[in-house]
This record gives sequence, structure tokens and C-alpha cells, in this order.
Amino acid sequence: MNLLQKRNDVGGLIYNNMSKLVSDASNKSIEELEFTYVYYAIANEFLFRWSAVGMMGKNKYDSFMAVTGIGVNTDSMNDYDSSVNLLGQLGASQFLSRYYKPLPDFY
Repeated sequence: MNLLQKRNDVGGLIYNNMSKLVSDASNKSIEELEFTYVYYAIANEFLFRWSAVGMMGKNKYDSFMAVTGIGVNTDSMNDYDSSVNLLGQLGASQFLSRYYKPLPDFY
């Protein structure tokens, strides 16, 4: 609840932005909450892998290609926000479009 009241960025996710979805708690908003959480969890996982490949000696582009299989300009990946955004857009989104299945309805 504390995270919902603050505008802190936690792993790319600002919980305060989801407070309306949490209070609505309809099936649709539950799925949106679930998808948002999974999206950022996967984006951060891609970030960990991308960083690890970079620490093994590959440059940003080659690391991105190794982790996502996508060749893209990585010059903007100079901080956490830009890196998790690009990895989310091209890595997590691709993964979720193939494999995401919502949880069964709670109601």
C-alpha cells in the first residue's frame, strides 16, 4: 500500500499509476495488472541477461542481439530507464505476444 501512495519507480513500474486498476479490481483490470507486472518482470530479466552478456565482453549491440535476437540501435541505452524501456518494447513484448495467457477469471 505504501508503494501505491508514492510515485517511486520500482523496477520500471510506478505502482501509483496502477491505483485505479487496483481499486476497480474487475476482471479486465486484474488482467491488465497481471500483464503489466509480468511485462516489467520480463523486461528486467532481459536487462539482467543483457548486462551479463556485456560483462562477458560483448558490446551493447551484440549483447542486445544475443538476448533478444533482434538487431537494433542501442546507442540510447545509457541508463536504467532507457535500457529497460528498449528491452521491454522489443524483448518482453515479443515474448509476451507469443506466450502470454491470462490467469483464469477470479469471479
